[in-house]
Amino acid sequence: MQKNRLLSASLLLALIAAGCNTEISLGEKKGPELVFTTDSEFKDGEQVGIFIEKPMLFRNIKATYNAGKLQTDSKFYWPKDMPADSAITLRSASPYSTDFNPAGVVPFSVQPDQSGDGDFRASDLRLAKLTATPADKEIKFDFEHSLSKICIYLQSESKIEEVTLSGLKPSVFLNFESELFRPAGDALEIKGHLSASNEDGVCAYEFIVIPQTATLSLKIKTADAECSAVTVSAIELGKGLQYTNERLISINSSRRSPYQLNLLEGEWVEPEFIFEEPLPDGIELTDATLPGLYTYEQGMVTEYLVCSSSKFQTAVSSASKTTGFKVMNPSEGQALILSISSGSISEGNKYSATIQICTPEGVSEISSTVTVEKKIGKTAWLSDENTGLAFVINTNR
Repeated sequence: MQKNRLLSASLLLALIAAGCNTEISLGEKKGPELVFTTDSEFKDGEQVGIFIEKPMLFRNIKATYNAGKLQTDSKFYWPKDMPADSAITLRSASPYSTDFNPAGVVPFSVQPDQSGDGDFRASDLRLAKLTATPADKEIKFDFEHSLSKICIYLQSESKIEEVTLSGLKPSVFLNFESELFRPAGDALEIKGHLSASNEDGVCAYEFIVIPQTATLSLKIKTADAECSAVTVSAIELGKGLQYTNERLISINSSRRSPYQLNLLEGEWVEPEFIFEEPLPDGIELTDATLPGLYTYEQGMVTEYLVCSSSKFQTAVSSASKTTGFKVMNPSEGQALILSISSGSISEGNKYSATIQICTPEGVSEISSTVTVEKKIGKTAWLSDENTGLAFVINTNR
């Protein structure tokens, strides 16, 4: 398992500036007992840390969840002479850690291998904050997810062995008081968690990740196939939100990469198996007008990397034995480079070609045989059923 340079999830917080890490004795002068509870979803035995501000100033009290109650090893009381309406601020963090940083800024890292239930839950940083008074019979924490979750629906003819997501920094520096996040660490692969499946064999894989802006790359390995899927442009992941791919990715041995990820923002929920059909209806290849790269199946295409705005640039080159075509988006670090082994192409003919797809994560190079489905003037429509790719290109001839 790859290890982060920063602390792992099991070494979470201990947050809030100043104070000490030991429980304060109130002597014989005791007010009402502090009773901690929560309606948030926990498993019995899971632990949280509780932080109480002045005048009591408790730091990182360990509390264990049991049937709705957060039970501490020893009892805690309000000061005896504290007015009943005096409010103080309390915070809580899950998962619990023994670490405490007096500066109030601490690192937290998600687990790089989230395939196991324990590591998946250990990556779920949840925080709670409230005010309470001695008049309150109980102090009920409402925990909220502080990171982001990505949900991908997959269906395969053979067993899915591993699903990994790359392009994301795995750690964050968290200021507990201001709740500010600063992503940190080198981007790495995160193994997904099989959270649910349905009667049709559709599997929901989930990843808990640090909120950040990034271009994502998904790799799927089955017993007899490997494929990938990427976001065409950078996506901004927000705190406490879920991002679900709108389409089911259907994997079979004849279907080649790349797939396109289109993540829809929503509430953090359990997998609901709500998605569109595996492949969009799209349009016929010859009806596509934007120069660039498309996914292709049975004559139908959907946009993958096309010249759709002023951010994109195109370039054409030709020689006696080659025709070159490029679509580039320099601001996002994306490019399609297509090189055809002929200086002149004609409708109905087949040509050997090399395809390079460039993203911030690297360069994929594919050998291809393209068929010129249509050519009007200097515009040509090309397809390759074997790779599941199609192109609309400009030529010099």
